[in-house]
Amino acid sequence: MQFFTAELTVNGVRIGVIVADTVYTETTGHATGVVLAQIKEGDHVYVRKHASTGGCTTQSYEHGRSAFSGFLLYADS
Repeated sequence: MQFFTAELTVNGVRIGVIVADTVYTETTGHATGVVLAQIKEGDHVYVRKHASTGGCTTQSYEHGRSAFSGFLLYADS
C-alpha cells in the first residue's frame, strides 16, 4: 500500500490531516478534508505535505487538481 498525507496548519499548529492511499502503484488515491477554524488577521495558514511512501506525489493535470479553499463565514465585530 502507498499513502500520502497533508496537514492544514494555523501558526504552525496542525488542525487537520488528510490521508490518500492506494493498494497498487499504478492507481490513484483521492482524499477530501473539511476543517473549521477561527482565524484572525495575521495568522499564518498553510497546507503542508507531511508523509508519503512508495513515491506518492500530488498531481495536477487535465483530469484532476490539487486545491485549497477558504471562506469567510462571518466577520467578528
